Amino acid sequence: MSHNKEMEISELQEKQILIEKLAQDNDWDNAHVQLETLEQKQSILQRLLSRFPGYYGKYLSLHFASFLNEPITKKEQQEAFQTLISYLDGVNIVIPDDLKDYLDETAKGISGIVPEITKSLFEAIQNTEQYLTDVKRTLNADQYSKRVLRYFCSRHEKIKQLLQAIS
Repeated sequence: MSHNKEMEISELQEKQILIEKLAQDNDWDNAHVQLETLEQKQSILQRLLSRFPGYYGKYLSLHFASFLNEPITKKEQQEAFQTLISYLDGVNIVIPDDLKDYLDETAKGISGIVPEITKSLFEAIQNTEQYLTDVKRTLNADQYSKRVLRYFCSRHEKIKQLLQAIS
């Protein structure tokens, strides 16, 4: 069993114990404190995925996972994380079915190529303009997909700034 699965199972067991305790003593304040303590152990990526479990979470994971594997340890990071969540909650993104299929397929085969992805993402962040130029050049898509690309590109810089503030 992978380390991530073991951590996920452990976290679910801790949450189950917390729920059972809440059912027994009905102490919502204590449950809230315990839940916050549990969340503080999570990496930034885990926290993002718990708030965005669907395709949007997969998109964030595929693009930023290698930069978000640490927990939040400072007040400034927590504030930046809250700013990021507020921003992302306000973004209305419609993910086309073909992109959903791509995200599903990519998520299945991602584990073996994480180092290569990490390198590519680092290079993309270092030279965003070249990255966007390369992406635009290689996409052979219909008009709708091009609009989706422009939409994601327009938010890329804002998301990048917020993620860098967290790290």
